[in-house]
Amino acid sequence: RNYMYDVRDNAANTVGKTLTQIKTLWNAAKKEGHVDYTPWPQIKIDSAPSQKDKLDCDEIEALQEVELPSGSTEQRALDYFLFAFYAGGMRFSDVATLKRKHLSGGRIQYKMKKTSEAAGVPIVDKATAILDRYDDRPKKPQARVFPILDQYDDLDDEEALQKAIESRNVRVNDWLKDVQEKAGVETHLTFHLARHSAAWKLYREMGDIYKVKRILGHSRVEVTEDYLRGFPDTEMDDEYRDVF
Repeated sequence: RNYMYDVRDNAANTVGKTLTQIKTLWNAAKKEGHVDYTPWPQIKIDSAPSQKDKLDCDEIEALQEVELPSGSTEQRALDYFLFAFYAGGMRFSDVATLKRKHLSGGRIQYKMKKTSEAAGVPIVDKATAILDRYDDRPKKPQARVFPILDQYDDLDDEEALQKAIESRNVRVNDWLKDVQEKAGVETHLTFHLARHSAAWKLYREMGDIYKVKRILGHSRVEVTEDYLRGFPDTEMDDEYRDVF
């Protein structure tokens, strides 16, 4: 910790993330009997709110209206992105592994891959319009909704599945760069921005952080507070200008 701060001049979040990774490995080693004590009660793991990007309403509208060749990689990448946005800020891993059985009774109901927390939201009209474009895919309950992982044969192994998801996430982000340029969106477009943008819109529209926490699948409301704190809040800008 001292080395990262004093020698490497790392920021608090970099130090905190690294220490958290070391702590995970340490606890695994302790569980397996390689060490018999823990130093972590004496080590402070710092974190600081980080500035997060999000899309505003005009940028979301520009993405909805951009014209892309039907069936192109850019169109599919945008479909995945907007579906994640309208599905309550789904992560890429959950969109990639979403199955037909998770769509029932007008709802999306699934277990988040990252946290194993249950999540569910209604399927809104704009999400339905996206799903309709993939209606020719297999209808079996275990069939994946989107063709994101179709090129991979054996995904029963968890490590192979994770590698496949990470690889496709990189490719989709590459295609989203082209979408960003064609839509005239200034904010750097990555898939995770769908989750950021949905979280902020839900919070501004609902005004209830506990509801947003449930939709995002956070374990504690403090996590949601930290998540939202990183977004620039421009809601009072006009009022502020009037004051001066």
